[in-house]
Amino acid sequence: MKKIIVAAFTLLALNSYAQVAPTTQEEYTYATKGYKVEVQNGLDVKKGYHWVDYGKHTDGGNTLNISGLIRDNETKPCAILLYYEKDKVDKKEKIEAYLCMPTSGAPSALWDSYNGSLGQLGENLKWADYYIHKLLMRFADQ
Repeated sequence: MKKIIVAAFTLLALNSYAQVAPTTQEEYTYATKGYKVEVQNGLDVKKGYHWVDYGKHTDGGNTLNISGLIRDNETKPCAILLYYEKDKVDKKEKIEAYLCMPTSGAPSALWDSYNGSLGQLGENLKWADYYIHKLLMRFADQ
């Protein structure tokens, strides 16, 4: 299942990132760590960028928000943020993860990091499949 998700997001990346400079390590780190700090502290978006909301999907206690990080004066995302939340019923706290899908031309180390981070979504990603496929078709129709 994990391989299907990676393949689906790769197709999304190829379509979304046409003619965009590759994701940098700084942008990857911003999406996976800096964005959380911004939100928690009510800070402005990093200078030179803005976020575009691509939608939210909730299934049971799982929620996946997908946003594009876009450089100013560009129209395509230089990275895609997958913000994942899971309600933890037994301890009444939520689990959250910030994953960054880099552009197709990004260094392989960034793709390796993204692939490794998918485990944070759980072993069974079936809950997100429907939403991911709908999002892929939205980009394919553009």
